[in-house]
Amino acid sequence: MMVSILLIFSVAGCGGDTATTETSSTTEASTSSNTETTSEGTASTESQDVDSQESTDIKFMSAPPGGTWYVEAEAIGKVFQDTIPGFSVTVSSGGAASNPIGVADNQADLGLSFGNTLKNAYEGRNQYDEALSNLRMQSGLFRAYVMWIVPQSSDIDVVEDLTGKEVAAGPKGLVSEFIAAEMFDVYGIEDISIRNMGFQDCVEALKDGQVDAVTLTPDMPYYVYLNAAKTLPIRVVKFDEDRLDEFVARNPGFAKTSIPKEELVRYYGEGSAQEDFLTAVTPQVLLTNSSVSEEAVYQMTKALAEGMETIGETISTLKDYDLQDMYVDVGVPYHPGALRYYEEMGWVE
Repeated sequence: MMVSILLIFSVAGCGGDTATTETSSTTEASTSSNTETTSEGTASTESQDVDSQESTDIKFMSAPPGGTWYVEAEAIGKVFQDTIPGFSVTVSSGGAASNPIGVADNQADLGLSFGNTLKNAYEGRNQYDEALSNLRMQSGLFRAYVMWIVPQSSDIDVVEDLTGKEVAAGPKGLVSEFIAAEMFDVYGIEDISIRNMGFQDCVEALKDGQVDAVTLTPDMPYYVYLNAAKTLPIRVVKFDEDRLDEFVARNPGFAKTSIPKEELVRYYGEGSAQEDFLTAVTPQVLLTNSSVSEEAVYQMTKALAEGMETIGETISTLKDYDLQDMYVDVGVPYHPGALRYYEEMGWVE
């Protein structure tokens, strides 16, 4: 597929795939001088016993500061520190596509990504040149939807109408860019220009007429779309069911779903959808490395479940979260520590 990808500079944006910023979210947890650290600053947890009073230092890759994923990682890290003796968590910048690489390379112990992206990384598909077979699932989190928007004044109604147009797919290397390219390939659309820019810049470019559509894979409701709808009436682009079936078949970790029209209208305003919205969904996931100790992952999984209500106070997409959704099959093996907790809870058949 020949797709033109244009890069423009952006000073805004709430996600991406650079790993440049690191902040410690340590509260009362102590840092042990006995903890072995790699040259990248990643703590080894393989030989640590979390039942002891020694420190366990966890490095957690999320997304650039300022975005919801970074705030989410900090909230999760705080729950770990507040409930697991001796735990300290350092949250670092990253992105859904780069985090699996960082965790597989032992640059971090935990990372956030999408189920589909984790599956691709584990198998060495799409943007991954080799199989990262030491990756493990720890937990499913909120759901992310392939949801593309245009101004309500646009004559673009279905994906085919984007032929010959320019779309904004978020920062360079972001998963949304790969998903958009894959969807266009399913439709057989080659005459399309994918531009890279920050999330908020995507909306500004749409308002200014610099792009014809925004092609992201956000949670629901998505704050960038909410902000856009305040000043620009927006509408979702419709997907064909047969094309979605092909997309899902080609992209393990995705499933077909439908969002009620009323829900879209409630969040994004009258006219944002003319009917129920048929799309593809993948879970946001918490991933880890097979070398992280079973006990450490068990304790973190248990703390995550028991602290989800607290996390939901900060992250709206995790408010009223169904804990049984933590165990979701995306085609990647679960870490034994996480699996032990889910079996104890009776969530695994």
